[in-house]
Amino acid sequence: MGHYYKIDEVITPERAKEFIKRNHPRNRKPDPREVRRLSKIPREKWISCASTVKFDTNSLLIDGQHRLLAIIERGEGLPCDVLYNAPPELVFFVDVGRTRTLSHMLRLAGYSSEGPLAAALNGVNWLLTGDTAKMHMDRAEQLLSATCDVSIEHTLEWVRSAQRQGLSNARFLGGIFLAFDFDESYRRLADAVVSGSEPGSAAQKFREDLLRDRAASTGGGDERRRELLGRLVSVHSAFKEKRLLSRIYHRPELIESERTRARESFQRRFAELESAAREAAE
Repeated sequence: MGHYYKIDEVITPERAKEFIKRNHPRNRKPDPREVRRLSKIPREKWISCASTVKFDTNSLLIDGQHRLLAIIERGEGLPCDVLYNAPPELVFFVDVGRTRTLSHMLRLAGYSSEGPLAAALNGVNWLLTGDTAKMHMDRAEQLLSATCDVSIEHTLEWVRSAQRQGLSNARFLGGIFLAFDFDESYRRLADAVVSGSEPGSAAQKFREDLLRDRAASTGGGDERRRELLGRLVSVHSAFKEKRLLSRIYHRPELIESERTRARESFQRRFAELESAAREAAE
């Protein structure tokens, strides 16, 4: 297979088109705005070594699609450093003009519905840690390893159904349902909210609120997320007890107890996975 090597070459629009044909099949879709921005850079300010165009050992383009498309758009050859024979796993550690988001990384790893899945995983991570910062792929993989495939598919189908019906904050709430999926009552609540099959129930009241709240931003900041979680756990409490709600109140006192339950559940799963890995290594 050999080692990787780099060549400084002038890439013409014709050669750029040939390179683009070898684009990684799971690479994210190019951003036309980034292509336009790069295409307008004056030739004297175009730096060939600013970032390399990269091909892996399978001759697939793993980095540089925006620069290549910009060369095609401007119609002239430009100097670029081209790296050949790079390890295929390098695709997880490079940028393509812009920083890769979690959804891009999930797509590269072979997951479908990567946008809703990334949003749901961010919701899970926020519930467990309170962290609203960008989540790295290693953390996403840890959460995925502790969640069964059936739960993930159920969550993604719920998000798709909720979005089709115009329920606000569907992706964020999908993540909360995913985090609580060990609890059968949360599964039933999620299904009742999206189906509208239990008129007069707390689930139906929550559904009506979400339909009225279509303009609300998904997730939002920490305060917005806490408010949504407070409303959800309040609805969940009433739903389990089959109580009717004339109005949904934010119940902050319920939040920490539910977060603790979720944390303890995931901690048990992480411990089980670590124990299984140690046994397999022995």
